[in-house]
Amino acid sequence: MRGLGAVLSIGVTLFALSVLCYAQDYEVHEERVEALHETVFRATFAPNGLHLAYVTEKGRKQLVVVDGQEGPQYDEIQEPLFSPDGRRVAYAAKQGRKYVAVVDGKGGPEYDEIGDLIFSRDCRRLAYVAFKGPSALVVVDGQEGPEYDKIYDLSISPDGTRVAYSVQKGSRWLVVLDGREGPEYEGIADIIFSPDGRCLDLIFSPDGRRVAYTAPKGGKIVAVVDGEEGPEYDLIPEGSLIFSPDGKRVAYVAFDAVRQWVVVDGEEGPEYDAVGRVIFSPDGKRVAYTARKLSSERVVVVAPVVVGVVVVDGEEGPEYEEIGDLAFSPDSKRVAYRAVKADGRMVAVADGQEGLAYESIGEGSLAFSPDARRVAYTAQKGNKWRVVVDGQEGPEYEWVGNLGFSPDGQRLAYLALKGNKRLVVVDGEEGPQYDSIGEGGPVFQESGMVEYLAIRDGQLYRVKHRSRGSP
Repeated sequence: MRGLGAVLSIGVTLFALSVLCYAQDYEVHEERVEALHETVFRATFAPNGLHLAYVTEKGRKQLVVVDGQEGPQYDEIQEPLFSPDGRRVAYAAKQGRKYVAVVDGKGGPEYDEIGDLIFSRDCRRLAYVAFKGPSALVVVDGQEGPEYDKIYDLSISPDGTRVAYSVQKGSRWLVVLDGREGPEYEGIADIIFSPDGRCLDLIFSPDGRRVAYTAPKGGKIVAVVDGEEGPEYDLIPEGSLIFSPDGKRVAYVAFDAVRQWVVVDGEEGPEYDAVGRVIFSPDGKRVAYTARKLSSERVVVVAPVVVGVVVVDGEEGPEYEEIGDLAFSPDSKRVAYRAVKADGRMVAVADGQEGLAYESIGEGSLAFSPDARRVAYTAQKGNKWRVVVDGQEGPEYEWVGNLGFSPDGQRLAYLALKGNKRLVVVDGEEGPQYDSIGEGGPVFQESGMVEYLAIRDGQLYRVKHRSRGSP
């Protein structure tokens, strides 16, 4: 079986057979699947990890298999894309010298080339950039837009109602929003993060009603929010422009030659040597970011000591060597992050309180429960990893990851590596061991059931952990 690699990358057709395994508090149900295709490549999982799509070969043709169902054949097929809910699949395919976008198994119009495809967050719309000779155009739900010299930053608003992208029109750059062209800006070739001078960081507010982007202007960069330009700065880093979750507030990082600061709703914050990621709380009322400055606590004669701090609502926290994974809790009341101490050890900091020190804390592993009462993360001690929940260490494994709380916040599931086998641990109880477990798993369903895809001895299983006594 070629192309599987280290990742589970296969299609499925369920047998009627179910195999039951039992744990102390959970029943583990395995649904076995039929044999896999001999050739598997460009495989992808749905975001929830519960569906698979991949490209395989039949003679000299290629086709996509989605959950065991074969699609139409083409000369060449690019990597499939799932919609956010995992129910739709799209991909670009080549037939002869032309490309088509295939959506839900149906091919669209032919083009000389097709760029990346994107689904709207509500999964109803699909858009992509297509090329006709030297010109580029945007196709939304099969409808073509006007042609331009170049197109970048294609985006669909979170509510799926608006489409925006930046374009080059001659020597000028502009943003097209819902088919209407915005003001033109200069094409400057020497701006950091944007060597071609195009409009940057095109974003929608979460409700889709507002749009913002950054653009070069007279040797400077401005943030443009709802068509209104902000102050000019030497640099606004790409990726720093954000809306609050309620869409009412805007923040970004701004530079001059020697200073950096955060601009929130047009107001500049305190100056620092460097500013990192800026985040809003889920309710949009609070702002936090990481920053670096000269230490006020440590004095070294040879050279100044630069340290990291977290700034929450304008108030600085304690100093650390490095800080990452800054996050608000779902109720917006708590703040957590991981930090490196002066001795090189790492700690998780929640509400200003340090946890136990470890050799490492997994990047991106820090998680609040949905009810904001619990905190979990992965930590390394020696050559072993474990999950730490509310300060309590779990069992050791070669690796742990993919932490997820149940909707009520009472249960925790994660992936673990034991020897050369992979397994899912739910509330400390180990499930069956597999050769591989699919990306995105395990997933808690609203019922509290844990579900994922796994492979053992060339067979695929859909695995479900149910609490004893549950339906």
